[in-house]
Amino acid sequence: MCSYSLRSRAACQSTSFEICCLCLRLRRADVGDDAKDKQHPPGFYDRNLSPPDDAPAEDLLYYWERHANTRDRGNPKPSDAVIQRLLAACEAQPERLPPILDLLPDTAAERVKKIYDDARADEGWREIVAYIATHGKMLLHRARDENNESRKSVGPDAEEFYLLDAATGQTQLVAGILAPLQRSGSRFLQPTGKPAEFWAAIPDRSKGQTRVGRYNLKDSSFQPSLVVPSLVFDSLSMWVDQAGATVYIVYEGQLLRLPFQN
Repeated sequence: MCSYSLRSRAACQSTSFEICCLCLRLRRADVGDDAKDKQHPPGFYDRNLSPPDDAPAEDLLYYWERHANTRDRGNPKPSDAVIQRLLAACEAQPERLPPILDLLPDTAAERVKKIYDDARADEGWREIVAYIATHGKMLLHRARDENNESRKSVGPDAEEFYLLDAATGQTQLVAGILAPLQRSGSRFLQPTGKPAEFWAAIPDRSKGQTRVGRYNLKDSSFQPSLVVPSLVFDSLSMWVDQAGATVYIVYEGQLLRLPFQN
């Protein structure tokens, strides 16, 4: 068994594999772990007394989540029948999958990928937006998905943003203006020179205009400096020359220059 190979094979068919891992961890954080298990006595987890193949699925999940680290030679290993039952249980409770990945053989990659893909569609998770260094957390975006394979409308009615602590799986719903962080490309926002403050462009397609201003990463506030009518562009299409009080914008193959009050 090789969890690295399993993850790689699933990931090669879905670039959202690691995103799904995080999303399932979020759900798992709400469920709790075996430390909160009040159904079984401590002796239940004895490594020499693993549950039989036909034990209740919940018993198998609790036991093998505890003993999933197969790199420890002293840990038991599940039978093929148990692995199949664990996968079946995770199809119903996908948040239980991440803790047992190390137990699964490479041949389970297709099934694991399907569990992740289905869970991602059910939850409406779309993307990891950015790593927010000021908070030391990831920003996740969740929105309604009308075009998933199940043809069902899934996800929240209004888009949501969460800060994720990747080490613990804990999340915090955040408010404020998050649009500047939703961008394509690898470059982050241009710093203004002040701590946690960046230049950002917020396009408004309904009005056919774009606001340019200062975006504070700590409190997600936006202070507009300029409204550009008739042009819709994002932060990666512009560069601010603060000393010259000028905004340079790349628009439809042209380089535009606009003055603004700094």
